[in-house]
Amino acid sequence: MNDLLKQKRLLQLLKDDNQLFDELLTNSKEGIILIDKNYQICEWNAGIETITDIPKVDVIGKNFLEIIEFLLPKVSANIKLKSFIRNVLQNSFNKHNFRLLDKSIYLGISNTKNEKKYINTLFTNIQINNEQFLGIISKDITEEKLFRRTVYQNEKHLDILFNNDAIGIAIGKPDGGLYKINQKFMDIVGFSFHELRNFNLINLIHSDDQREVFELFEKTKSNKGKKFSFKKRVRQKSGNKLWVRSHVNFQWSSDKQLEMIVIFLEDISSQKKAEDALRESERKYRFIAEKASDIIYSISLDKKITFYNRAAERIFEVPVEELAKKEYSHLMLPKDKEFAKKLHQERLAGKKSPIFRHAFKTPKGKIVHLEFSVNPLFDDYNQVIGSLGIARDITARVKAEEKITEKNNQLQELVKTKDKLLSVIAHDLRDPFNTLIGFSEILQDQYYELSEEEILKYLQQINFASNNGFNLLTNLLDWSKTQTDKIKSIPEEKNITKIIHHVILYVKNSALAKNIEINFNHAEELIANIDENMLRTVLRNLIINAIKFSYKNDVINITTVDNPDEIIISIKDYGTGIRKDEIEHILNKDINFTKPGTDLEKGTGLGLIICKEFVQQWGGTLTIDSAIGKGSTLSFSIPKS
Repeated sequence: MNDLLKQKRLLQLLKDDNQLFDELLTNSKEGIILIDKNYQICEWNAGIETITDIPKVDVIGKNFLEIIEFLLPKVSANIKLKSFIRNVLQNSFNKHNFRLLDKSIYLGISNTKNEKKYINTLFTNIQINNEQFLGIISKDITEEKLFRRTVYQNEKHLDILFNNDAIGIAIGKPDGGLYKINQKFMDIVGFSFHELRNFNLINLIHSDDQREVFELFEKTKSNKGKKFSFKKRVRQKSGNKLWVRSHVNFQWSSDKQLEMIVIFLEDISSQKKAEDALRESERKYRFIAEKASDIIYSISLDKKITFYNRAAERIFEVPVEELAKKEYSHLMLPKDKEFAKKLHQERLAGKKSPIFRHAFKTPKGKIVHLEFSVNPLFDDYNQVIGSLGIARDITARVKAEEKITEKNNQLQELVKTKDKLLSVIAHDLRDPFNTLIGFSEILQDQYYELSEEEILKYLQQINFASNNGFNLLTNLLDWSKTQTDKIKSIPEEKNITKIIHHVILYVKNSALAKNIEINFNHAEELIANIDENMLRTVLRNLIINAIKFSYKNDVINITTVDNPDEIIISIKDYGTGIRKDEIEHILNKDINFTKPGTDLEKGTGLGLIICKEFVQQWGGTLTIDSAIGKGSTLSFSIPKS
């Protein structure tokens, strides 16, 4: 109001000095409007432009009542206000009605941007050059109005919060009296406001705890401290004892004078009972956990062991304290670590892991297999903080499963053996018998019509088929024995050179059928401890194999190397050769691998498999060196010891 009266006085003083009067209108922060007796606007300064957002050029010469209709919001609450302004305009030029002037009113208006503004307005009459004008001086008080409203609302909200807070609050004077107490505080202690106003709060504390709380209070106060806290029992008006958590805050002035004390009081009796029950529950469950035969454990986000029961000591053979020093996976076998890392990441994402297994090596070298059931651990905000798991020792079960798997594999191999035997008997034995039957029928039916050369040729075919059939049956018998562990090596001191010559003589007819020459020129006797039947089988199969894949008129060379600890025998042919992948099939004992010879001779795929198994049984090795189109060298060793 003082600012408006000041502007009024300045207008009255400077009205006769046109230059100063114009400067006042231009520089004044307050809005100034001059209206003549016809209600037309004669002056509209920059201050009122800012308030209304209406340029001067848009209003000069216009009827003020029209502008008022726009500026004042069209609501019923403003009807009286509009009527008052019209009354002022109508009577402002009547010297008998000056009682309406020099009074300030608060107005709420809307500018052209539809923004609500609050102004303090003073109406006054001004005579300029003997002409009477109505002056309207306005000050924008929007910010002040909104600030006061905000302060009022905040005080109101604070008062609502204070009285409805779930925590008991009491504000005390430095001398100890209380002047503001909320309802929750009174509910906790059971006393009314009037009873507490001059109550010494230390008397609310249980007698067993009063001394400790009083010393804390005095210590904090004497040290000019800000607050102290405690958990103690208080005495209610009814005489009951209640557990509370309290924070006592001291408010100090700038010159370190105590201004007020604020006491926060929270009823924690239910929480205290829950804590006591939880401690008892923890005691019981810890007892159960320690007696459990399964490992119960928890792991933090950084993979550190935060809890292990004593079952871990029994299984890992190391104290729990030693286990907790490192990551949980430090004893895990390498093959399981990557899988364990993946599962840990899933648990960090809140996923429950399926039941899984890991293998560990204890510090004493024992292999332990554990079966896990693990779940993520969450805090009160549903954030993962670790994992909790149970691990069961299944080492005995795993070993039993491994034995079962081994037996199953053996059974599957036996089934394959049976199937192979049936296949060979059904198919591969048919060819030799077909040859025998066919040529014997020709000899029987056409004997007197055939020449001696034809008879000899058919007899040779019968002999060849008979030898092939016999060799096939021998291989089948030997192989079936190896599959059922019924063949045993019985080593005796034997002349290796002599045995090689005997086998060459045995396969001579097969070589003659393709006009193949077998060379073995070793004159010295080679002596070794060996099972003769096994050696003959190996030599026979390797030489027959060389004949099978040699071309007609080829040569097969048999050589020996007499080393200090072993004898190496090599059979080299110059036939088709063996591919690298075929060698892998042979060395892996693939019974389904076979290929025809250079004269389309059929085979069972058993010969080289038997050779490898026999050589391994007497402690030797079988090697294959081959190149496609250049032939093959198959070598095996016979240990002398």
